[in-house]
Amino acid sequence: MSNFEQKLYDADAGSVFLGANVETGYFDQVQSGLDLKKSALDQVWDGFPYMTETEVRTALGRFLFKGDDVYRTLGEMSGGERSRIALLELMLKGGNFLLLDEPTNHLDTSFREQLESTLQEYSGTMLIVSHDRYFINKLADRVLVMRQDGVTEYLGNYDYYLEKSQESAGSGIQIRSRSDGAPKEKKQNEYFRRKEERAALAKAKTRLKKCEDEIGDTEDEIKKTEQLISSDEAKSDFEALTEYTNTLTELNERLEKLYEQWEEAAHSVAELTKKNEAERNSG
Repeated sequence: MSNFEQKLYDADAGSVFLGANVETGYFDQVQSGLDLKKSALDQVWDGFPYMTETEVRTALGRFLFKGDDVYRTLGEMSGGERSRIALLELMLKGGNFLLLDEPTNHLDTSFREQLESTLQEYSGTMLIVSHDRYFINKLADRVLVMRQDGVTEYLGNYDYYLEKSQESAGSGIQIRSRSDGAPKEKKQNEYFRRKEERAALAKAKTRLKKCEDEIGDTEDEIKKTEQLISSDEAKSDFEALTEYTNTLTELNERLEKLYEQWEEAAHSVAELTKKNEAERNSG
């Protein structure tokens, strides 16, 4: 089996059921979905043909592929560069449940930090398999430790897992969120509830900022399109005028939807901010 092939095994037991409207995205550490004969530009553009070349090059630029780098074949690239292409494709797909298999393998420090920042702003759910303890500590709010005798759940980051696993070493106790009235556990549950509320507020603010940015970009596109409609070219070219008019209609429809999304996001931020302030004042 080559470095870019993988074998799928049927589960020995158990079932997995995805909830309604769950859209998964999978980062494969061996990057089996990449065509090593393609350039970086063609790899991404073939996967997302609705994007313009400028949009594809801009997206590649955010993942540190600039200038003539976009024309290099994936076969000529390092493992870290191919990982960046695979991660870019994952981000462009926009799933709300990401399965990440060793996403920091081969990445240099600067891009790993950039990836951490990107994923911290991600509003969906992530299931990450990684040996990168620092990476887990930055992103995880639950750690699942799998052994032959079962799975132990720690409701916190990697530092919390280390602390609690040392406390319960040899006891076989699973650290879970329960409501059995124990004062220590009640305090722990309260801590994680507040932590989840703060995380929800941060995600809502990120969604709001994203909506505002997209609204600004769309309004700029509308102004440019309106100028094209008023240009001498459009006045003398019926086909160009029709194309610009259709584009303007699509942009206005997009803007209307973005305003609706902005209102929802703004409402969420206001409600969550109010809730967090009430929590702080009461505790």
